[in-house]
Amino acid sequence: MLLEKKEVEKVNRTAFKDRVGELKKDRNLFFWIALLLAGTTIYQSYSVQEAIEKSQNTTEVVWVKLLPDGSHKISQFTPDNEQPIYTPTVNSLLSKYVQKRYGQLKETIERDYAEAAVFMSPVLTGEFADPKGFNVAQKVVDIQADMAAKRIDIEIKDIDHYDAIEGQFDGDVKPVIRTLVTYQEITRDYQGKEISSVQQMRRLQWTLLQRNELSKQSLDWLNINPLGIQIIDDKSVQQ
Repeated sequence: MLLEKKEVEKVNRTAFKDRVGELKKDRNLFFWIALLLAGTTIYQSYSVQEAIEKSQNTTEVVWVKLLPDGSHKISQFTPDNEQPIYTPTVNSLLSKYVQKRYGQLKETIERDYAEAAVFMSPVLTGEFADPKGFNVAQKVVDIQADMAAKRIDIEIKDIDHYDAIEGQFDGDVKPVIRTLVTYQEITRDYQGKEISSVQQMRRLQWTLLQRNELSKQSLDWLNINPLGIQIIDDKSVQQ
């Protein structure tokens, strides 16, 4: 059936209006979808940036498990689990400090002095490195260059924790332990022949780093000093 021109135009106008309405609906839908996607993108970008900033400002914390025999192992950090500090562990670490600090083995002297410094307070570390003090850098160079450098072995004889006092540290109060370490200092020539064997004594004053201070240390640091012993004074005792 043929339609008159007016009817055709009417049908076309109706169809056009319907199509425009559909396009407006689609455009509104696309607008809200685009707005939602933009919001999601902004949120994700913010979340990623926040995560990056947190990762940059967060130090990995590990849990050092101290064992009764003086050994230790490093595992996942569990802040709810407090643990006792075993005397064998303390003695083992103080022994390590004295052996590394006062022993002398040409092949490992640089590493030994570096490990000894891990136990020192900032003041002792400064004196250890000071060119007018011990001058550790020059000592390492001299020992490594000496073809006839002597070897000094340290054998720990006794460790006596004889006193404890309160110490002030940047406004915080922490116990300071006084310890007397007795050891045999055996000196040998470069061929291994014993030259002398002398008993020595040193009086150490030390404390422990707080957990938040330990959390700033690297795994290598913790493997050397897992308890966070900080020696604040080290003096020879005349016998």
